[in-house]
Amino acid sequence: MAGEACRFLAFIERGCFRMYAEEEGREQVLEFFFPGETATNYRSFLTEDPSAHYISAIQPSTIYILTKTNLQTLYQAHPKFERVGRLVAEAIYLRITRKIDLLQNYTPEQRYSLLMAQNRELVQQVPQYMIASYLGIQPETLSRIKKRMTPKKPD
Repeated sequence: MAGEACRFLAFIERGCFRMYAEEEGREQVLEFFFPGETATNYRSFLTEDPSAHYISAIQPSTIYILTKTNLQTLYQAHPKFERVGRLVAEAIYLRITRKIDLLQNYTPEQRYSLLMAQNRELVQQVPQYMIASYLGIQPETLSRIKKRMTPKKPD
């Protein structure tokens, strides 16, 4: 929740989540989280500073929550889990750097293609305005991209 510290890691079994910010009454989607991924605002989780972002489910989901307190207890009781924590942190870092690379080096069409390759089935269930926001484009632009990318049916 924006304005509060993020105190959890959510491991997604089923469903889709989004992280977004509210700017001038509009939502800016920053990230999507799919099954097998961890949804969190990791910076806020680590620093316990208030988050400027929200995380919410886009569709019915099944998640497993691990609070920061529980994670620290797990590390103390079973030091081998620190390796799991490192792997989660590495995955989050890679996600962030890929998003930066995506926005700096790819066209909107390429961004859309990469998002579809990540999880086509779930992306097709996400409202178009959220996908457009994530890609940094207007919904109308996304419609044009989708139209250009859809194979034409033979006559």
